[in-house]
Amino acid sequence: GMTVRVMDENQHREELFEGKSYDINVYVDIYDNTGEEIPYLTGARLIYMNGSIVGMDTDLKWNTTEKCYTGKMQMATPGVFTFGAVTVGSSTLKATTNTPPTYTCISPEPPEYVSTQLYQSSVATDADYILDSNPGGNDLEFVTVINNAEGATVTAVFKNADDGKEYKVPTTVSNPKKGDFHFVLPTPDTTGYQHGDWTLDRLELVNVYIAATNTMHTAENPLIWTLNDAFWSSDAVCEENQGVSNDLHVQVVSVKVKVIGEDETITKDTDGTDLLFMETGYSTKAIEVKITDQESRKLELNIADVKLQYLLDSTKTQECGGYTAVHITDQNGTGENDTYTLTTNDKMTYVLDKVTLVYAGEYYPNSLTFTLGGETFTYDRTDLQELSVPQYTLSTTTPAVSITGRTNYSGSSTNGRTVTVVFKESTET
Repeated sequence: GMTVRVMDENQHREELFEGKSYDINVYVDIYDNTGEEIPYLTGARLIYMNGSIVGMDTDLKWNTTEKCYTGKMQMATPGVFTFGAVTVGSSTLKATTNTPPTYTCISPEPPEYVSTQLYQSSVATDADYILDSNPGGNDLEFVTVINNAEGATVTAVFKNADDGKEYKVPTTVSNPKKGDFHFVLPTPDTTGYQHGDWTLDRLELVNVYIAATNTMHTAENPLIWTLNDAFWSSDAVCEENQGVSNDLHVQVVSVKVKVIGEDETITKDTDGTDLLFMETGYSTKAIEVKITDQESRKLELNIADVKLQYLLDSTKTQECGGYTAVHITDQNGTGENDTYTLTTNDKMTYVLDKVTLVYAGEYYPNSLTFTLGGETFTYDRTDLQELSVPQYTLSTTTPAVSITGRTNYSGSSTNGRTVTVVFKESTET
Protein backbone atom coordinates (compact mmCIF):
# COMPACT_ATOMS: atom_id res chain seq x y z
CA GLY A 1 0.00 0.00 0.00
CA MET A 2 0.91 3.67 0.08
CA THR A 3 3.59 4.85 2.51
CA VAL A 4 4.95 8.18 3.77
CA ARG A 5 8.24 9.62 4.99
CA VAL A 6 8.20 12.47 7.54
CA MET A 7 11.24 14.69 8.18
CA ASP A 8 12.14 18.05 9.73
CA GLU A 9 15.32 20.04 10.28
CA ASN A 10 16.10 18.53 13.69
CA GLN A 11 14.52 15.04 13.68
CA HIS A 12 13.73 15.53 17.38
CA ARG A 13 12.92 18.54 19.49
CA GLU A 14 12.52 19.18 23.19
CA GLU A 15 11.40 22.52 24.56
CA LEU A 16 10.48 23.86 27.97
CA PHE A 17 7.09 25.48 27.53
CA GLU A 18 7.33 29.22 28.19
CA GLY A 19 3.88 30.34 27.13
CA LYS A 20 4.71 30.63 23.45
CA SER A 21 4.33 28.45 20.37
CA TYR A 22 7.14 26.75 18.51
CA ASP A 23 7.05 26.52 14.72
CA ILE A 24 8.08 23.19 13.19
CA ASN A 25 8.70 22.99 9.45
CA VAL A 26 8.01 19.49 8.13
CA TYR A 27 8.87 17.71 4.88
CA VAL A 28 6.79 14.74 3.74
CA ASP A 29 7.14 12.25 0.89
CA ILE A 30 4.16 10.19 -0.24
CA TYR A 31 4.85 6.96 -2.14
CA ASP A 32 2.66 4.56 -4.09
CA ASN A 33 2.73 0.80 -3.55
CA THR A 34 5.75 0.45 -5.87
CA GLY A 35 7.81 2.98 -3.91
CA GLU A 36 7.46 5.79 -6.46
CA GLU A 37 6.77 9.26 -5.07
CA ILE A 38 3.37 10.76 -5.90
CA PRO A 39 3.62 14.55 -6.50
CA TYR A 40 0.97 17.27 -6.78
CA LEU A 41 -1.68 15.68 -4.57
CA THR A 42 -4.25 18.06 -3.09
CA GLY A 43 -5.96 17.85 0.28
CA ALA A 44 -2.99 16.21 2.04
CA ARG A 45 -2.64 16.76 5.79
CA LEU A 46 -0.14 15.70 8.48
CA ILE A 47 -1.50 14.80 11.92
CA TYR A 48 0.51 14.48 15.13
CA MET A 49 -0.98 13.01 18.31
CA ASN A 50 -0.53 14.17 21.90
CA GLY A 51 -1.30 10.94 23.73
CA SER A 52 -4.69 9.76 22.51
CA ILE A 53 -5.81 13.14 21.13
CA VAL A 54 -4.78 15.24 18.13
CA GLY A 55 -1.98 17.54 19.27
CA MET A 56 -1.05 19.47 16.13
CA ASP A 57 -1.50 19.23 12.37
CA THR A 58 -0.83 21.07 9.14
CA ASP A 59 -1.86 21.16 5.50
CA LEU A 60 0.72 19.72 3.11
CA LYS A 61 1.42 21.21 -0.30
CA TRP A 62 3.77 20.04 -3.04
CA ASN A 63 6.97 22.10 -3.03
CA THR A 64 8.69 22.08 -6.42
CA THR A 65 11.94 23.34 -4.92
CA GLU A 66 12.14 20.76 -2.12
CA LYS A 67 10.57 18.09 -4.36
CA CYS A 68 8.32 16.94 -1.50
CA TYR A 69 5.30 18.11 0.47
CA THR A 70 5.92 20.83 3.07
CA GLY A 71 3.97 22.29 5.95
CA LYS A 72 4.35 24.07 9.28
CA MET A 73 3.04 22.79 12.61
CA GLN A 74 2.79 24.78 15.82
CA MET A 75 3.63 23.22 19.19
CA ALA A 76 1.68 25.46 21.56
CA THR A 77 0.99 23.31 24.63
CA PRO A 78 3.02 20.91 26.77
CA GLY A 79 2.93 17.32 25.59
CA VAL A 80 4.67 14.50 23.74
CA PHE A 81 3.75 14.75 20.07
CA THR A 82 4.11 11.63 17.92
CA PHE A 83 3.25 10.85 14.31
CA GLY A 84 -0.40 9.92 13.82
CA ALA A 85 -1.10 9.81 10.09
CA VAL A 86 -1.07 11.55 6.74
CA THR A 87 -4.53 11.95 5.26
CA VAL A 88 -5.24 12.48 1.59
CA GLY A 89 -8.94 13.01 1.06
CA SER A 90 -10.64 9.98 2.60
CA SER A 91 -7.40 7.92 2.69
CA THR A 92 -5.44 7.60 5.94
CA LEU A 93 -1.76 6.64 5.59
CA LYS A 94 0.01 5.34 8.70
CA ALA A 95 2.79 3.17 7.21
CA THR A 96 6.12 5.01 7.15
CA THR A 97 9.49 4.33 5.53
CA ASN A 98 11.35 6.01 8.40
CA THR A 99 10.88 6.75 12.10
CA PRO A 100 9.11 10.11 12.14
CA PRO A 101 10.46 12.69 14.62
CA THR A 102 8.95 13.11 18.07
CA TYR A 103 8.43 16.52 19.68
CA THR A 104 8.33 17.12 23.41
CA CYS A 105 7.13 20.28 25.13
CA ILE A 106 7.74 20.08 28.88
CA SER A 107 5.58 21.79 31.47
CA PRO A 108 7.48 24.42 33.54
CA GLU A 109 5.39 23.45 36.57
CA PRO A 110 6.49 20.52 38.75
CA PRO A 111 4.41 17.33 38.32
CA GLU A 112 1.84 16.76 41.02
CA TYR A 113 0.40 13.37 41.98
CA VAL A 114 -3.40 13.27 42.21
CA SER A 115 -4.71 9.70 42.40
CA THR A 116 -4.56 6.08 41.23
CA GLN A 117 -7.56 3.87 40.49
CA LEU A 118 -7.84 0.22 39.46
CA TYR A 119 -10.00 -0.53 36.42
CA GLN A 120 -11.39 -3.86 35.20
CA SER A 121 -12.67 -3.87 31.62
CA SER A 122 -12.63 -0.04 31.70
CA VAL A 123 -14.81 0.06 34.83
CA ALA A 124 -13.40 1.47 38.08
CA THR A 125 -13.30 -1.00 40.95
CA ASP A 126 -12.24 -1.01 44.60
CA ALA A 127 -11.93 -4.80 44.72
CA ASP A 128 -8.69 -6.15 46.16
CA TYR A 129 -9.31 -9.75 45.03
CA ILE A 130 -10.14 -10.27 41.35
CA LEU A 131 -10.59 -13.31 39.13
CA ASP A 132 -8.99 -13.11 35.69
CA SER A 133 -10.84 -15.51 33.41
CA ASN A 134 -9.85 -13.90 30.11
CA PRO A 135 -6.29 -14.91 29.13
CA GLY A 136 -4.71 -12.32 26.87
CA GLY A 137 -7.52 -9.86 27.49
CA ASN A 138 -5.40 -7.43 29.53
CA ASP A 139 -8.59 -6.23 31.21
CA LEU A 140 -6.94 -4.96 34.41
CA GLU A 141 -5.09 -1.67 34.60
CA PHE A 142 -4.20 1.08 37.04
CA VAL A 143 -4.91 4.66 35.94
CA THR A 144 -2.79 7.34 37.60
CA VAL A 145 -3.68 11.04 37.36
CA ILE A 146 -0.73 13.47 37.44
CA ASN A 147 -1.02 17.22 37.00
CA ASN A 148 1.56 19.19 34.98
CA ALA A 149 2.84 16.05 33.25
CA GLU A 150 1.65 16.68 29.71
CA GLY A 151 5.13 16.22 28.26
CA ALA A 152 6.18 13.45 30.60
CA THR A 153 6.86 9.81 29.92
CA VAL A 154 5.76 7.82 32.96
CA THR A 155 6.68 4.24 33.82
CA ALA A 156 5.07 2.24 36.65
CA VAL A 157 7.04 -0.32 38.63
CA PHE A 158 4.92 -3.16 40.04
CA LYS A 159 6.05 -5.70 42.61
CA ASN A 160 4.57 -9.21 42.51
CA ALA A 161 4.64 -10.92 45.89
CA ASP A 162 3.85 -14.28 44.27
CA ASP A 163 7.14 -14.51 42.37
CA GLY A 164 9.17 -11.82 44.16
CA LYS A 165 9.89 -9.94 40.92
CA GLU A 166 9.55 -6.33 39.78
CA TYR A 167 7.87 -5.43 36.50
CA LYS A 168 8.31 -2.11 34.68
CA VAL A 169 5.21 -1.09 32.74
CA PRO A 170 5.23 1.89 30.35
CA THR A 171 2.17 4.01 29.75
CA THR A 172 -0.07 2.36 27.15
CA VAL A 173 -2.72 5.09 26.83
CA SER A 174 -2.64 8.63 28.13
CA ASN A 175 -4.75 11.75 27.83
CA PRO A 176 -2.41 14.65 28.55
CA LYS A 177 -5.22 17.14 29.03
CA LYS A 178 -6.69 15.01 31.79
CA GLY A 179 -3.32 13.84 33.10
CA ASP A 180 -4.37 10.19 32.79
CA PHE A 181 -1.63 7.56 32.58
CA HIS A 182 -2.74 3.94 32.04
CA PHE A 183 -0.67 0.97 33.17
CA VAL A 184 -1.85 -2.50 32.16
CA LEU A 185 -1.04 -5.11 34.81
CA PRO A 186 1.69 -7.49 33.59
CA THR A 187 1.25 -11.11 32.56
CA PRO A 188 4.01 -12.86 34.55
CA ASP A 189 4.04 -16.08 32.52
CA THR A 190 2.97 -17.58 29.21
CA THR A 191 -0.62 -18.32 30.28
CA GLY A 192 -1.75 -14.82 29.31
CA TYR A 193 -3.38 -14.23 32.71
CA GLN A 194 -2.59 -11.12 34.77
CA HIS A 195 -2.47 -13.15 37.96
CA GLY A 196 -0.25 -12.04 40.80
CA ASP A 197 -0.17 -10.31 44.18
CA TRP A 198 0.43 -6.84 42.76
CA THR A 199 1.54 -3.59 44.42
CA LEU A 200 2.27 -0.38 42.55
CA ASP A 201 5.61 0.41 44.18
CA ARG A 202 6.86 3.51 42.37
CA LEU A 203 6.56 5.77 39.34
CA GLU A 204 9.44 6.94 37.15
CA LEU A 205 8.92 10.25 35.34
CA VAL A 206 10.98 11.47 32.39
CA ASN A 207 10.77 14.91 30.73
CA VAL A 208 9.61 16.79 33.80
CA TYR A 209 11.10 20.00 35.20
CA ILE A 210 11.57 20.97 38.86
CA ALA A 211 12.08 24.72 38.97
CA ALA A 212 13.04 24.77 42.66
CA THR A 213 16.23 22.86 41.86
CA ASN A 214 16.42 23.89 38.19
CA THR A 215 16.50 20.18 37.31
CA MET A 216 15.35 18.69 34.05
CA HIS A 217 14.65 14.99 34.56
CA THR A 218 15.54 12.97 31.48
CA ALA A 219 15.93 9.26 30.77
CA GLU A 220 19.37 9.42 32.39
CA ASN A 221 18.01 10.85 35.68
CA PRO A 222 14.28 10.12 35.94
CA LEU A 223 12.23 11.59 38.75
CA ILE A 224 11.32 8.63 40.98
CA TRP A 225 8.27 8.66 43.20
CA THR A 226 8.36 5.78 45.69
CA LEU A 227 4.79 5.41 46.89
CA ASN A 228 5.54 4.92 50.59
CA ASP A 229 4.23 6.65 53.71
CA ALA A 230 6.65 9.59 53.36
CA PHE A 231 5.51 10.26 49.82
CA TRP A 232 1.88 10.97 50.73
CA SER A 233 2.88 14.04 52.77
CA SER A 234 5.42 15.37 50.27
CA ASP A 235 5.13 18.39 48.01
CA ALA A 236 4.79 16.00 45.07
CA VAL A 237 1.23 15.16 46.17
CA CYS A 238 -1.54 17.67 45.51
CA GLU A 239 -2.65 19.42 48.65
CA GLU A 240 -6.03 17.75 49.13
CA ASN A 241 -4.44 14.28 48.90
CA GLN A 242 -1.50 14.88 51.20
CA GLY A 243 -1.35 12.29 53.95
CA VAL A 244 -3.95 10.07 52.24
CA SER A 245 -2.49 7.01 50.55
CA ASN A 246 -4.24 5.31 47.65
CA ASP A 247 -5.02 1.60 47.54
CA LEU A 248 -2.29 0.46 45.20
CA HIS A 249 -2.63 -3.28 45.78
CA VAL A 250 -4.70 -6.02 44.16
CA GLN A 251 -4.51 -9.78 44.20
CA VAL A 252 -5.42 -11.24 40.81
CA VAL A 253 -6.09 -14.96 40.56
CA SER A 254 -6.75 -17.33 37.72
CA VAL A 255 -8.07 -20.87 37.92
CA LYS A 256 -5.83 -23.90 37.95
CA VAL A 257 -7.40 -27.34 37.55
CA LYS A 258 -5.45 -30.47 38.39
CA VAL A 259 -6.89 -33.97 37.97
CA ILE A 260 -5.69 -37.05 39.83
CA GLY A 261 -6.82 -40.41 38.50
CA GLU A 262 -5.72 -43.42 36.49
CA ASP A 263 -6.56 -44.73 33.05
CA GLU A 264 -7.97 -48.24 33.38
CA THR A 265 -8.29 -51.16 30.98
CA ILE A 266 -10.69 -53.63 32.54
CA THR A 267 -11.02 -57.23 31.36
CA LYS A 268 -11.39 -59.15 34.63
CA ASP A 269 -13.83 -59.06 37.49
CA THR A 270 -12.60 -58.53 41.03
CA ASP A 271 -12.37 -62.31 41.48
CA GLY A 272 -10.13 -62.65 38.40
CA THR A 273 -12.73 -64.14 36.08
CA ASP A 274 -13.51 -62.75 32.63
CA LEU A 275 -16.17 -60.07 32.56
CA LEU A 276 -19.41 -61.16 30.94
CA PHE A 277 -21.45 -59.09 28.51
CA MET A 278 -23.77 -56.61 30.28
CA GLU A 279 -23.42 -58.09 33.74
CA THR A 280 -23.73 -55.99 36.88
CA GLY A 281 -20.98 -53.57 35.87
CA TYR A 282 -17.56 -52.48 37.02
CA SER A 283 -16.69 -49.49 39.24
CA THR A 284 -13.53 -47.55 38.46
CA LYS A 285 -11.16 -46.00 40.96
CA ALA A 286 -11.88 -42.53 42.35
CA ILE A 287 -11.08 -39.28 40.52
CA GLU A 288 -9.96 -36.08 42.26
CA VAL A 289 -10.32 -32.64 40.69
CA LYS A 290 -8.41 -29.86 42.45
CA ILE A 291 -9.64 -26.31 41.73
CA THR A 292 -7.28 -23.62 43.05
CA ASP A 293 -5.44 -20.49 41.99
CA GLN A 294 -2.12 -20.73 40.17
CA GLU A 295 -0.25 -20.88 43.49
CA SER A 296 -2.38 -23.90 44.56
CA ARG A 297 -4.19 -21.75 47.14
CA LYS A 298 -7.85 -21.96 48.00
CA LEU A 299 -9.92 -19.55 45.90
CA GLU A 300 -11.81 -16.92 47.87
CA LEU A 301 -14.82 -17.34 45.61
CA ASN A 302 -17.71 -19.78 45.79
CA ILE A 303 -17.31 -22.93 43.69
CA ALA A 304 -20.46 -24.88 42.85
CA ASP A 305 -21.92 -27.54 40.53
CA VAL A 306 -18.72 -29.38 39.69
CA LYS A 307 -19.78 -31.94 37.08
CA LEU A 308 -17.83 -34.44 34.97
CA GLN A 309 -19.40 -36.16 31.96
CA TYR A 310 -18.27 -39.45 30.42
CA LEU A 311 -19.33 -40.74 26.99
CA LEU A 312 -19.04 -44.17 25.42
CA ASP A 313 -17.30 -44.32 22.05
CA SER A 314 -19.94 -46.37 20.22
CA THR A 315 -17.55 -47.18 17.36
CA LYS A 316 -15.39 -49.30 19.67
CA THR A 317 -18.03 -51.41 21.46
CA GLN A 318 -17.90 -54.39 19.12
CA GLU A 319 -14.12 -54.51 19.34
CA CYS A 320 -14.45 -54.85 23.10
CA GLY A 321 -17.04 -57.64 23.04
CA GLY A 322 -20.33 -55.74 23.00
CA TYR A 323 -23.05 -54.61 20.66
CA THR A 324 -23.05 -51.09 19.20
CA ALA A 325 -24.62 -48.64 21.60
CA VAL A 326 -27.22 -47.55 19.06
CA HIS A 327 -28.90 -50.95 19.55
CA ILE A 328 -29.07 -50.65 23.32
CA THR A 329 -31.43 -48.32 25.16
CA ASP A 330 -29.32 -45.95 27.30
CA GLN A 331 -29.82 -46.23 31.03
CA ASN A 332 -28.29 -43.90 33.63
CA GLY A 333 -25.63 -45.65 35.64
CA THR A 334 -24.20 -47.61 32.73
CA GLY A 335 -21.49 -45.07 31.94
CA GLU A 336 -22.62 -44.68 28.34
CA ASN A 337 -23.67 -41.05 28.69
CA ASP A 338 -23.49 -40.16 32.35
CA THR A 339 -22.83 -36.85 34.12
CA TYR A 340 -21.50 -37.10 37.65
CA THR A 341 -21.60 -34.44 40.37
CA LEU A 342 -18.40 -34.25 42.42
CA THR A 343 -18.38 -33.62 46.17
CA THR A 344 -15.94 -31.77 48.43
CA ASN A 345 -15.09 -31.27 52.07
CA ASP A 346 -12.62 -28.40 51.72
CA LYS A 347 -13.79 -26.38 48.67
CA MET A 348 -10.55 -27.26 46.91
CA THR A 349 -10.58 -30.98 46.16
CA TYR A 350 -13.68 -32.39 44.44
CA VAL A 351 -14.10 -36.16 44.40
CA LEU A 352 -15.90 -38.60 42.13
CA ASP A 353 -15.92 -41.92 44.01
CA LYS A 354 -16.37 -44.05 40.90
CA VAL A 355 -17.55 -44.31 37.32
CA THR A 356 -19.81 -47.31 36.77
CA LEU A 357 -19.25 -49.11 33.48
CA VAL A 358 -21.61 -51.74 32.05
CA TYR A 359 -21.43 -51.60 28.27
CA ALA A 360 -18.23 -52.84 26.66
CA GLY A 361 -16.20 -50.18 24.92
CA GLU A 362 -13.97 -47.15 25.41
CA TYR A 363 -15.12 -44.33 27.69
CA TYR A 364 -13.74 -40.81 27.45
CA PRO A 365 -14.27 -37.66 29.54
CA ASN A 366 -16.33 -35.26 27.47
CA SER A 367 -16.73 -32.19 29.69
CA LEU A 368 -15.93 -30.71 33.09
CA THR A 369 -18.06 -27.79 34.23
CA PHE A 370 -18.34 -25.71 37.38
CA THR A 371 -19.30 -22.22 38.48
CA LEU A 372 -16.85 -19.91 40.22
CA GLY A 373 -18.05 -16.62 41.65
CA GLY A 374 -21.17 -16.98 39.53
CA GLU A 375 -19.18 -17.47 36.31
CA THR A 376 -19.40 -20.79 34.45
CA PHE A 377 -16.21 -22.57 33.44
CA THR A 378 -16.31 -25.32 30.81
CA TYR A 379 -13.48 -27.66 29.83
CA ASP A 380 -14.09 -29.66 26.66
CA ARG A 381 -12.69 -33.00 25.54
CA THR A 382 -9.42 -31.45 24.28
CA ASP A 383 -8.93 -29.58 27.55
CA LEU A 384 -9.53 -32.76 29.54
CA GLN A 385 -6.98 -34.65 27.48
CA GLU A 386 -4.41 -32.00 28.41
CA LEU A 387 -5.42 -32.40 32.06
CA SER A 388 -4.97 -36.20 31.80
CA VAL A 389 -8.47 -37.00 32.99
CA PRO A 390 -8.75 -40.80 33.13
CA GLN A 391 -10.10 -42.79 30.19
CA TYR A 392 -11.46 -46.30 30.50
CA THR A 393 -11.72 -49.41 28.34
CA LEU A 394 -14.12 -52.17 29.37
CA SER A 395 -13.73 -55.50 27.54
CA THR A 396 -16.17 -58.36 28.04
CA THR A 397 -16.53 -61.81 26.60
CA THR A 398 -18.47 -61.83 23.36
CA PRO A 399 -21.93 -63.20 24.04
CA ALA A 400 -22.81 -66.51 22.35
CA VAL A 401 -25.99 -66.22 20.32
CA SER A 402 -27.85 -69.14 18.77
CA ILE A 403 -30.80 -68.52 16.48
CA THR A 404 -33.60 -71.04 16.89
CA GLY A 405 -36.33 -69.26 15.00
CA ARG A 406 -37.36 -66.28 12.94
CA THR A 407 -40.11 -64.75 15.08
CA ASN A 408 -39.54 -61.02 15.71
CA TYR A 409 -39.37 -60.32 19.45
CA SER A 410 -38.96 -57.27 21.62
CA GLY A 411 -38.99 -57.31 25.39
CA SER A 412 -37.44 -56.08 28.60
CA SER A 413 -35.24 -58.04 30.96
CA THR A 414 -35.73 -57.84 34.68
CA ASN A 415 -32.79 -55.54 35.19
CA GLY A 416 -34.33 -52.76 33.09
CA ARG A 417 -32.27 -53.12 29.92
CA THR A 418 -34.07 -53.56 26.62
CA VAL A 419 -32.67 -55.70 23.80
CA THR A 420 -34.40 -55.68 20.42
CA VAL A 421 -33.63 -58.43 17.90
CA VAL A 422 -34.89 -58.00 14.34
CA PHE A 423 -34.41 -60.71 11.70
CA LYS A 424 -34.40 -59.77 8.05
CA GLU A 425 -35.90 -62.02 5.41
CA SER A 426 -33.12 -63.76 3.52
CA THR A 427 -32.95 -63.29 -0.24
CA GLU A 428 -30.91 -66.48 -0.61
CA THR A 429 -32.52 -69.56 -2.05
